[in-house]
Amino acid sequence: MFQYACPTRYSSCLHQQGLLPEGSQSSCFPKKLKTVFTNKDSYQKEVKVSASQKATLNCEVSDLKTEVKWFKDGKQLSSSRTVHMESKGKIRQLVLENVEKKDAGEYTCEVGNEKLLFKIQVKGKIF
Repeated sequence: MFQYACPTRYSSCLHQQGLLPEGSQSSCFPKKLKTVFTNKDSYQKEVKVSASQKATLNCEVSDLKTEVKWFKDGKQLSSSRTVHMESKGKIRQLVLENVEKKDAGEYTCEVGNEKLLFKIQVKGKIF
């Protein structure tokens, strides 16, 4: 996808490709949209963990200042006693301490419209 940046005297306007009326002219120049996640093709999509162990999900962003949101089964997560969100350079982590069966499910790391999907499977507790 391309985005068009059009510098004007007072500001710059952005036009998505295809939105200009047919036949209109523009002094815009195309620029490639920046990819938010740099590990889209190489991240660990499925994590299998034993009950009472720690599970860590990682996504790598292209900019140090990028903030991500984490979701479990579509609901946004917040930090708690057993759930931590960490930033280490360009790596964003969701850490689940002492996982239980209820922690199994689908997790999402999101920035704007971009997302990485994860699945956590929790194996039963050994007695």
